[in-house]
Amino acid sequence: MNPSIKLEKETSDHLSWNIILQAFRFAVVGGLGTIVNILVLFLFTEIFHIFYIISEIIAFIISSLHNFTLNKIWTFKEVFKEKLMIKYTQFISVSVISLFVNLTVLFMLVEYFGFYYILGELVAICVAFFFNFIGNKLWTFSRSKELQYKTYLKKGEIDKNHLKILIFIPTFNEKNNIGNLIDLINSLPFEKDILIVDDNSTDGTLEIIHNKQKKYRNIKLIIRRGEKGRGLAGITALNYFQKNDYNILMELDADFSHHPKYIPEFLEQIYNYDVIIGSRLVKNGGAIGRSYGRYILTLISNFIVRMLFQTNIKDCTSGFRMFRKEIINKFNLKNFISTHYSITEEILYACLLSKARIKEIPIIFYERASGKSKLNFKKIILTFLGIIRIILRGNKIIKANEIDSIIK
Repeated sequence: MNPSIKLEKETSDHLSWNIILQAFRFAVVGGLGTIVNILVLFLFTEIFHIFYIISEIIAFIISSLHNFTLNKIWTFKEVFKEKLMIKYTQFISVSVISLFVNLTVLFMLVEYFGFYYILGELVAICVAFFFNFIGNKLWTFSRSKELQYKTYLKKGEIDKNHLKILIFIPTFNEKNNIGNLIDLINSLPFEKDILIVDDNSTDGTLEIIHNKQKKYRNIKLIIRRGEKGRGLAGITALNYFQKNDYNILMELDADFSHHPKYIPEFLEQIYNYDVIIGSRLVKNGGAIGRSYGRYILTLISNFIVRMLFQTNIKDCTSGFRMFRKEIINKFNLKNFISTHYSITEEILYACLLSKARIKEIPIIFYERASGKSKLNFKKIILTFLGIIRIILRGNKIIKANEIDSIIK
């Protein structure tokens, strides 16, 4: 199956499951609200002898406050204080329509069919649930996704009105993947530039990128014609990021092992941290299609790096990460030494030296679906030796003024 078609199907399945989960949470909240509603209705009808329609209006007001609060912070995962009155007004508007449906059904069942009012109310709530969920899903709690991401980023140093994201992709002979990956990333509903650093591919990758540049204006291409290497490509990207007007850097591989569907979740988390790592080794993380040998190698490599770096980060070798500009600006890139895969650990070590706030989020790693892996035994040895050199060089990869400020 075409990798992009496969990933789009997985994304669609993920979104479908998310809607089902939201509907379930909405139903749970509604169920709790129903208990509140019925208790208040019973209290005012049986104890205070108020006409059941008036009692239901009172019950509705109390239960709507309960439902709005839980749906905002649990069902739809929104910041509680954000646009609180606007959201509540929208919620009430939808609820009023649902109340009209509720009262109409209740009145008909009680007055025309002789239902006991409690039973009639239960039936009316079931009928109104559909209108309530759809209305709130599509209106009250449905912000444009771009606005949603900017809202998540409103805290901390990042200016939500000046959100500039650079997505870095290193490539070498990725003709079967790069075109589909670019299309998938550009389908994400927020502004971004894509920086492709290519090691002078010879398989037609560059022709595909040039064609995509004609379609999209946000693709930046740097072709490296000298010594090849993942580390050198990474340093080139970091230099470009430091020198240009971006405040978030996202890095991912070109072989579809890193699913772009996770990028919005990175954006949700980055406002409260300096670095977000897509982790295979935390709860709910994992890998699909990896051989047992590669999986064991991943576990051993991460154990060694954790010990050497004295860190609790579980997936130290993940190349699926997001950074704030403030952290990258602390790096002294002239002293970076990685030419190949140890760049991942060198960047992580620089983040640890900079006292970065690091957060791991679970991701599923997908084994390359097309093309050939560049990792071999020689590069594994070079990577390990590179990590040793990184530690021996110490804090030279951090700017001198940053070292002073950290010590103070």
